[in-house]
Amino acid sequence: MNLIVFFGLLLLGGAYILKKTLYHLHMFQLNSYRVERYFRFLKKNKKKFLSPANLFFYGVIFVTGGLYTLILDFRVLIFPIIWGLFVLIRDIDLYRIGEKVKKPLVYTMRVKRILLVTGFLNIGLIFLLPRDATSLFGLTILMFIVPLNILVANFILKPVELYLKKHYYNDAKRILDSHKDLIKDRCYR
Repeated sequence: MNLIVFFGLLLLGGAYILKKTLYHLHMFQLNSYRVERYFRFLKKNKKKFLSPANLFFYGVIFVTGGLYTLILDFRVLIFPIIWGLFVLIRDIDLYRIGEKVKKPLVYTMRVKRILLVTGFLNIGLIFLLPRDATSLFGLTILMFIVPLNILVANFILKPVELYLKKHYYNDAKRILDSHKDLIKDRCYR
């Protein structure tokens, strides 16, 4: 595949993946970083993601990626152009670019850690893509596993989160123990 076309599609696909990651991370944060609540959100909103209009757009994205993969003619740039346009239309429509939200994403340290691990996962998966026409189809698949990548990143970070939780608990306990004039309850010890 022409290197300029490949990196252009990678840039466009990367921007889409970043926007989708921020959206789903925001939903994960609003669901208190709890996997069961996040699954309930995804199940409740599956009509938003799997409506007939969305399935049409996803179908066009998959078909153009697949046709470009099958044809393997590097001069046929119409498929990547159609693919890119549909990705942009999907991004603008589905994630409501510029729409005000009631509670915006707060970039806490936990969000930054999840973004970092998700970024490494996505970059690792992108480097696994071949540098030919099949990469368009692979990049398309990568776009649809963003919610899964967030959950995988959360799973990878679980020991870190448990360590930090224990650290803050012990720090609070140490601060309370340093005050001798406090009345201590049995349940505290």
